[in-house]
Amino acid sequence: MQRAASFSACLSALGLFVAALACDGSDSAGARPAGERLYAEKGCVSCHGRAGEGSFLGPALRNLSTHWQREELAKFFLDPSGYVKGQPRLAELMKAYRMPMTPIVASEADRLVLADYVLGLK
Repeated sequence: MQRAASFSACLSALGLFVAALACDGSDSAGARPAGERLYAEKGCVSCHGRAGEGSFLGPALRNLSTHWQREELAKFFLDPSGYVKGQPRLAELMKAYRMPMTPIVASEADRLVLADYVLGLK
């Protein structure tokens, strides 16, 4: 009987832990700033990491404000491969990654919000 109670207590604790992970507020609608939400929704996290730290799939996005302006970054999001043509620095950077960045299908307003978010990553 004591063993069953202990097992039940462990299951309860595990359930609370899982619930806490699922409900930490980070994914609640409206809880995250719009740029952070777009960053996740548009799949940026998959290649560039949760906090823009980069990975083997995509470069780090921290401190981009030294090379980018808001409007130019939003334009880049629309057609990354096309934008890179004629940009030697970006063309060289993209050689380090197997897959080219896919275009971000979003309104101009959303691309500007995303650009603001990415430019704010430190």
